[in-house]
Amino acid sequence: MSYIPIVKDSVFLDYGIDTPSVIIHASHILWRPNVLPAVAERFPVIIDIETNRLVTNDANRSDSFKKLPYAINEAEFPKIFSDSTFRLQQLVEPVVKFQTDNNSSLILAPYLMVSDWRSRAFSVNLELIADVVNHTERHPVEVPLFGVINISCDIFRSAEGTTYVKDRYLEFADHLDGYVIIADDFSEREADSNNLINFARLVHGLVTAGKKVYVFPVGGFGLVLSAIGAEHYGSGIFGKETSSVAMFDNGGGRSRSDRWIYEPNIFTYVNAVALKRSGYTCSCDACGGDIASTLPLKKRHDALIRKQLADEIASLNPEDRLPFVKEKLETGIKLVREYERLDFGPKSAYYLEKWLAVVDAAMNWPKSEEEDDELLDALLNEIDEE
Repeated sequence: MSYIPIVKDSVFLDYGIDTPSVIIHASHILWRPNVLPAVAERFPVIIDIETNRLVTNDANRSDSFKKLPYAINEAEFPKIFSDSTFRLQQLVEPVVKFQTDNNSSLILAPYLMVSDWRSRAFSVNLELIADVVNHTERHPVEVPLFGVINISCDIFRSAEGTTYVKDRYLEFADHLDGYVIIADDFSEREADSNNLINFARLVHGLVTAGKKVYVFPVGGFGLVLSAIGAEHYGSGIFGKETSSVAMFDNGGGRSRSDRWIYEPNIFTYVNAVALKRSGYTCSCDACGGDIASTLPLKKRHDALIRKQLADEIASLNPEDRLPFVKEKLETGIKLVREYERLDFGPKSAYYLEKWLAVVDAAMNWPKSEEEDDELLDALLNEIDEE
């Protein structure tokens, strides 16, 4: 159980962070070919194959993405919905080969972002997992095989939709070592209570079924999901805390400026000058008892402090993790209000209050798959009666 950084360059190697693995996007491997060998010497690498970017118009795809062996062009992309042979030969086989050729520590099944669990795109995602399972049975791989659940927050608004997604993906449980969850356009501070609680329920349901669960990219809410049972959560360093298919068509997200620094006690970024004036200090190697003053040091602080928080949770007995996070959130709520009086930081602690509600609910969730199914059945019956 740990924090896994999403890295773009080998500068990360100078941060002095001990992590079980790192995440590198497939297109970055072709964009900066020297990064993967340097990072792989020190850490196992998970390659995010980025197949959800296939929905992007050709004109908006990066040159490095276009060079991927499975970068099906815009005109042929619809064939993956209707031609199983094309899908196998042009997507599944090259995706697996790219990962094995680059020594990925996991094999991820190809995935598309799904905004409606009743859509053809959802069923194609399941067919892609079946294709990968069949392919790897014929051509065995020596690393774990994971399915990827890339769904929009619209699905998380519904307990019914979230349960259906969980149940359908668990049909492959005997053939998969675990699941990666990528919540599309998920904003942990702006998400409504249904989004948060159902996101957590999906993690909990997969974990109680005995599967490993990784979540990325996600920010501070990843600590809540870790306490619920997620094996790892990942995010970019000093940014990239959300994945959005819509971003692919408008140039991607903006970079965070060096005016900001990550404040781990409230799980978000704040103005660095104002934070220093408040008397805040940090003992990580990047801050040295003060507060990081340059962008490189702020990035290092970001990675170190996220890893430290994740390690604290991992060191606890499972039954102590949610109470630990609950205490952290309660302290964070008080601190946000203090910062608000000093006229900086978030204008409201409501986001932490919503996370706290998830933790409070999760503390009463069942510990086995059978109990979990009974709880969800009761919840759905309650909804039907309303």
